Amino acid sequence: MYDLMTPTMRRNQYQTSKDTYTEFGHSAPLFKPLENPPNTKIQSLWADLLVIEQSPQPEILINAWQSTPSSKYDFSLGRDKIVVKCTPTEDRIHGFSLDQLRPSVKSNILVASTVIRESDPCTGGLSLKDLYARIRSHVSAADSMLRLYQIISQVVGTDVAQYEGLFFDYPSAVDYLEFYDGDDVPAIDRNCIPAQISDLSFSCNLSGLVDVRKGDASRNLKASSLFRCLV
Repeated sequence: MYDLMTPTMRRNQYQTSKDTYTEFGHSAPLFKPLENPPNTKIQSLWADLLVIEQSPQPEILINAWQSTPSSKYDFSLGRDKIVVKCTPTEDRIHGFSLDQLRPSVKSNILVASTVIRESDPCTGGLSLKDLYARIRSHVSAADSMLRLYQIISQVVGTDVAQYEGLFFDYPSAVDYLEFYDGDDVPAIDRNCIPAQISDLSFSCNLSGLVDVRKGDASRNLKASSLFRCLV
């Protein structure tokens, strides 16, 4: 077969291929979130930031935020603790350890529960970066902002794509955000557990529990410096 392309045509074809490759190279980072689906630590971090962002006193929550992966509670201030749970379904089925819900008798536990689903910025979706910016606009203390930044950095690491390019449905998550008294969450009675068994974990459906911020709830949030931040 004869080559009917002139040198000029060959140069134009090469330039077109080069331009296409270059353009794809610039666009490649946009596809990274699709290649790396969100893991549970990213979703949990987003839920923690939502609780902080919704608080009228975010600085107290930031300073009470537990930064180590081994922490049983997301926020802790003395005997008062908050466990944050999130799920993509409306059933509010969350996993707990027995030690989380039934620690020492004098501990006071609240469970924050919300529904988060992947979304798009055009439909109200916010990224971790967006939530960080919202919190920053309401926090004046430099040490609190430094702590917030450090904890986010520890969790996200070098995965910038999931920090600024992954979005979750913010309006829906706010609507579904509720806080439950840990004593109201069904759990296994310790007296029924043989002494040889430890580290017991289970899943529990929280649908139907009463939000402690409602008037008919038994928990007095104003008696706690930590819980008062949620009202």
